[in-house]
Amino acid sequence: MKKQYLIMALSILLIVSLSGCKAKEKIDIDETTVPTSTTQVSTTTAPETIAVSASLEANEATYKEAHITIKFPQLSGLGDETLENQINAIIREAAISGIEGNGIQRENDNASIEYSVKSLNKKMIVIIFSGKKLQSSGTSTISFEYYLTLNLTTGKTVRLTNYISAASLCELLINGSNYQVISDDTVLQSKIKDYITNGNMDNYADLFENADFSGNSSDPFPAVFSYDDNGTIVLRIPVSDDLGGYATLSFVPSTK
Repeated sequence: MKKQYLIMALSILLIVSLSGCKAKEKIDIDETTVPTSTTQVSTTTAPETIAVSASLEANEATYKEAHITIKFPQLSGLGDETLENQINAIIREAAISGIEGNGIQRENDNASIEYSVKSLNKKMIVIIFSGKKLQSSGTSTISFEYYLTLNLTTGKTVRLTNYISAASLCELLINGSNYQVISDDTVLQSKIKDYITNGNMDNYADLFENADFSGNSSDPFPAVFSYDDNGTIVLRIPVSDDLGGYATLSFVPSTK
């Protein structure tokens, strides 16, 4: 009889121990699934948020009038809507001002103006406009260029006198050895340097003072344009028609 009671007691203990093991298995599964799902959510959403907020793009826009087509960039993703609208308005006005600034007859001439973004970062954009004008007579095509630099933190244009004073630039040109004429024609390079050296520096000084777009649409179209190419200033100035009408120079400013 005692032996039967002993066997029953051992059976009860075995059942209790087995049920305890099953309970522990359920707790282990619950503890491992929660951290895994939380980690996956946090690692996939954060990079996408950063990428969207840091996006700055230049998108192409087109203006058409009669036989004139002008393309220009418009910025998006600047992070300040008011500033972005102000900057885009200046870019658009500068692009379209190339019509009158380059003597294009709105009703008669065929003309196109393209652009390239020379540089773009969070602080600055440099735009080069390049155009061609086919005169109404159809006998000749005239090419032209003009530049625009904008400070993207202030919404103001960057001008030649931000890099060098008009007087210092005149001295540099008179010296003749501290700048380059950008041309593959060495004979033309020499002729342009002679023309500049013998030119009226008072006239040049006035042009330099008013070089580049001011950002005010009521100001006249500039005769001189410039931009900063990694510390080297590229300068476009008027010369005589027999030398091409315009010359492109480059120099490294040492002082303002």
